[in-house]
Amino acid sequence: TAAAPAPARASATPGTVSPAGDSLARPQTPPRAPQITQRAAQSTTLPTHQDGARDGSTPPGTSASSAPAASVSATTPVSPPASASRAVGANLDDARTVSNAFVTLLNHQQYRDVAKLTAIGGDAVTRAELIKLTNTAKDFAVGFERLASAPEAWSGGFQTECLLDAEWRGGKKTFRVMLYASKIDNEWHVVGFGVQTEL
Repeated sequence: TAAAPAPARASATPGTVSPAGDSLARPQTPPRAPQITQRAAQSTTLPTHQDGARDGSTPPGTSASSAPAASVSATTPVSPPASASRAVGANLDDARTVSNAFVTLLNHQQYRDVAKLTAIGGDAVTRAELIKLTNTAKDFAVGFERLASAPEAWSGGFQTECLLDAEWRGGKKTFRVMLYASKIDNEWHVVGFGVQTEL
């Protein structure tokens, strides 16, 4: 009769069985873990912005203080230029005093004094018309449509501008008058004027 097969010996390595007659146990190869391909790994990697400009974040390794600042047009308040009246030693009160004196000449119909004033700029025809009205117009009266402006520097002193409404029997007209003043005996006096018709 055939002899019964010898029972298998237990192997020193767990999970392996050595058949009868084998002197060495053959370990079984453990199953391989699934590998992640490089492409799959790249697809799961979050994108990194190098310049931080696309999403508004600061690039890695760059502090907020070292990041380039946005271009901002700085608006520096500009100091107003020195007043012309300060340059000539005159102020608005001086300009108003001079213009009032000129209007007084017109209302008192002192046409000779008006004609003696130097013609500076303006329109010669309109100047002659104003002098003639001062001399011959009935019930001639002049008032301010706009008071004298702040004095501006002029080579002989200062200049100022005003609008005058002239009325007389049978007519009315507005004149734009530029007055020129010089300091005589420490006081400002009108020495010339130019005039235009105000439309």
